Amino acid sequence: MNRIVCTGAMFGLLFLANFADGSEETRLDAEGPDAKPSQTKPEDDRSVREAKAFGERAAVEATLWKLGLEDDDRTHATDQKEPVLNWSWSDNGRYYGNVHVYTAHGRPVAIVKFFEWFSPIEGVFFQCTSLTDVPMTATRDGREIWTPRSNNVVMQDVPDAPVPANAAPARLIQMRRMAENFNAEVDDKLGVDAVYTVRRLRLMSRPIFRYGNPEGEFLDGAIFAYAINADAAVLLILEAVRSKNGVQWRFGFPREWSFSARASYLGKKVWEIEEINPRIDSKANFYLNELPRTVK
Repeated sequence: MNRIVCTGAMFGLLFLANFADGSEETRLDAEGPDAKPSQTKPEDDRSVREAKAFGERAAVEATLWKLGLEDDDRTHATDQKEPVLNWSWSDNGRYYGNVHVYTAHGRPVAIVKFFEWFSPIEGVFFQCTSLTDVPMTATRDGREIWTPRSNNVVMQDVPDAPVPANAAPARLIQMRRMAENFNAEVDDKLGVDAVYTVRRLRLMSRPIFRYGNPEGEFLDGAIFAYAINADAAVLLILEAVRSKNGVQWRFGFPREWSFSARASYLGKKVWEIEEINPRIDSKANFYLNELPRTVK
């Protein structure tokens, strides 16, 4: 996700994956009644409160959004209702976020993230990435907020990939092995005058989203996340696609942060992007901006 710097160009996005539910257990030591209840650190209590506040805000925010494709059928993209990824960040700032995937015709067409900063800045933000060349219109509470005209994902054949397996569980194993052969990194920075730091990203063990149609063009597919903590800085799309040459594995990387990023496959560079300002153009395939601090 992206992190917003003081100038408004640094971001984060996708709440706690496994945060405490806020309940406290008072537990006495077995040695006697004079034992003191266990104590929680103030910062732990704060994190629970902040995560809970963000989760409630994001749940309401997601209900305000609608995405439609400007195709002949005026297809409405479908949200999965629940976020596919939740995260928190605390090593150099406190923020929480989650990721929603919108689909149409059995394939992802957009990724929308909501996230909230509590420190060192404060604010609630959204981030959108288009995964289709079909123009789309996104509305928030009935008002246009994002109108991408195309996408920035270049799908390529996976080099020396195996033939997609017949069974779905076997294809998932194939996708995981291919995802492990990719390495991704971003040029990260915090603050206006901070120097860039190359952050090598960790592949999350499970795909954050899976899709496919045994009878359709896209036999199988998954989105994998390469992350810092649980914050996805790079996403990988892997698909088993039918064509006149049979079924083949393809891959592509949608932009997830505004910073420069790159990826390699078995040591060979296969993808690279430069840093951009994502807040300029609401018609761009990658767009980020601020949301009101309160929602209906």
